[in-house]
Amino acid sequence: MNILKKTLISAIAVLILMPIIQANALTRKEILNEYGYEEDDFEETVDPRIKHAYVTKESFDPGSNEKTAIVFTLTADANIKVTMSYHGKQTTALFEENEASSGIYAVEWDGSEGFEQEGIYTYTIFVENKKGSDKVTGEIEAQDDIKANRKPNIIQDETDQIPFRPKYNQLGISFKLYLDADVTVEIRDEHRVVATVIEKQPLSEGASTIYWNGADKNGETVADGLYQYKIIAENFQGKDVEFGNFEVREASKVSPGNCGNFYDITRYDRYCPAIKWAVSKGIFTGYYDGAFKPEQPITRAEAIKVILKAFNEQVRTIEGLNFGFKDIDTFSWYTSYIGYALKLGIIQGYSDGTFRPESSINRIEALKIFLEAAKILDRINIASHPYGQAYYDTPNIPSTKWYMSYVWFAKINNLNDNEYYFYPDSQMTRGEMADMIYRYFKSN
Repeated sequence: MNILKKTLISAIAVLILMPIIQANALTRKEILNEYGYEEDDFEETVDPRIKHAYVTKESFDPGSNEKTAIVFTLTADANIKVTMSYHGKQTTALFEENEASSGIYAVEWDGSEGFEQEGIYTYTIFVENKKGSDKVTGEIEAQDDIKANRKPNIIQDETDQIPFRPKYNQLGISFKLYLDADVTVEIRDEHRVVATVIEKQPLSEGASTIYWNGADKNGETVADGLYQYKIIAENFQGKDVEFGNFEVREASKVSPGNCGNFYDITRYDRYCPAIKWAVSKGIFTGYYDGAFKPEQPITRAEAIKVILKAFNEQVRTIEGLNFGFKDIDTFSWYTSYIGYALKLGIIQGYSDGTFRPESSINRIEALKIFLEAAKILDRINIASHPYGQAYYDTPNIPSTKWYMSYVWFAKINNLNDNEYYFYPDSQMTRGEMADMIYRYFKSN
């Protein structure tokens, strides 16, 4: 096994406290494809050196089930020891590995080991082999973060990728709120605000995830380096602020000719403005390989999810229910969205007792569900149109009466990208769905 193979496989497998432990059986090619690792991530040396060292949370609350991660890159095979100390006294060894391979390491600490009381803790990363050694130290503050009175409180904030590679996906910034609040999420470098992901967006108490595509205020992909997210939650009683650190890598590999960070869409594509907008709002996400797949048909379940996200609905997790449909996986990602949409009354199943969540949805069905959601969540009025024909392929006949009002609304408000045809029975694609939602919100 060559050095690079050993590096990649061991670097993934060794993250015993991180979610990507599942990758320890993957081949080198699978690791590269699934997690976006590139050969130039690992600057190999003979003597071990610690590069890109940082902590994801410089201050956290162990009592609120929060955690932080000590992240670093090792440049040569070596023995690793990560320890935690309090007031000069070592409390625990968080991680220890002999003959560890070079690569990216992330060692989590949630306070379950080595925590004595609130205060400043010092972590030490020490690496050593026959050719030399290296050491890095830093500080982490452990403190109670529960707010009194009725002020909003942000807990359990973290990012979903270490490091973040804009070429492959978006960065998810997740957190939980105590009490409803208006939330702003900023991306910052050492000196300034790089991007504002959301600004004073009303969010309900509970869990939320906000997605950032790696672009700055001007729509350009940021440079590689260390960044900080800042979450601000405000209500009439006050505000709370939380910070976290993350690293961006391979940003320079995003092609300037692409739409956003997606390699399969050019900036000149007719759906590019809609897709960039929808991604910036967290309505759509891309795939791990850096594609958006605008021509791929969207399924019924996916359509429901993006429609609810478009109206900023906070969908609570539901598991174990099939809502009377025999083909719903009760523990699937889509279960909560279907349950919420059924409660709103914007969807229904089929007479045979199925819902067909993974079947593609046609354009007229997608339009109807979207406008039914808009009636309830955005309080729009859809006028009845018993006469006339909105498009050449939507004749006003008995079998089409049920959708006449919807296509006339689309026609009048320019929700369709074709002035003469709607293609009601065609499959709705991801690009078309993003475009329809974009047109609706831009039309006021």
